[in-house]
Amino acid sequence: MTSIYLLLTPTKGRPINKQERSNSALILIDMQSDYTRREGKNSYRPEDVETLIGNVNALIRKAEAQNMPVVTIRQVTHGKLKIAVNRMLAGPEGLAGNPGIYFDDRIKVSPTADFEKERGDAFSTLAFEDWLAANKISQLYIAGIDGCYCIKNTSFGGRNRDYDVTIIEDATLTVFPDRWTKVRQHLKEAGARFSSVAAAF
Repeated sequence: MTSIYLLLTPTKGRPINKQERSNSALILIDMQSDYTRREGKNSYRPEDVETLIGNVNALIRKAEAQNMPVVTIRQVTHGKLKIAVNRMLAGPEGLAGNPGIYFDDRIKVSPTADFEKERGDAFSTLAFEDWLAANKISQLYIAGIDGCYCIKNTSFGGRNRDYDVTIIEDATLTVFPDRWTKVRQHLKEAGARFSSVAAAF
C-alpha cells in the first residue's frame, strides 16, 4: 500500500528562487509506446492517440523554433519486487526491460534531456530537479499522459516548489475524462494555468 500511495502522491520541495531563474522548458510525460499502443482495459482510443501525437509534434516544433529545451520523462519501474507489484496492480507496462518503455516512434523528438521516474511525479527523480536548477528553469509547459495521474502529480509537484506551470490541454490525454474536470479545477486552484498548442509560448 505504501508503494501505491507514493506512486499517486505529488512530492514537496523547497520553493525555487524565481529571481535567479528566467528560462522555460517543455516537459513531455510518459508518451511511451507501452501506453500509447496499449489495448484493452484503461487503454486510449487509437484516434485520440493519433490526435495527441500530432499536437505534441506541433508543440515540439514550436519549442525548437524558440530554442526552448524539450525534456522527456518516462515511467520505468526497476527492481524485481517493484516490478512484480506493478505487474499485479497496474499491468505489464512501464517495466524495466520492456521495449515499450521508450517514447512512441511517431513522436518526432530529440530531447534535450531524458529522465526516468518510478513515481507519478517527475520531481521524485532528483536528477530532473537538478537539471531544472542547472538550466535556470522556472516555467514548465507540461504535456503528455495521463492527465489524471502523472500530468496531475508532476504539475502539483511543480506548484509545490513555486514553478510556473502551464498544462497544454490539447496535447494532454486521459483515459478518465469524467475525472478530468475535477482534476483540472484542483490544478487551477493550485495556480496551474492551461493553454493550447496554438497559444503556447
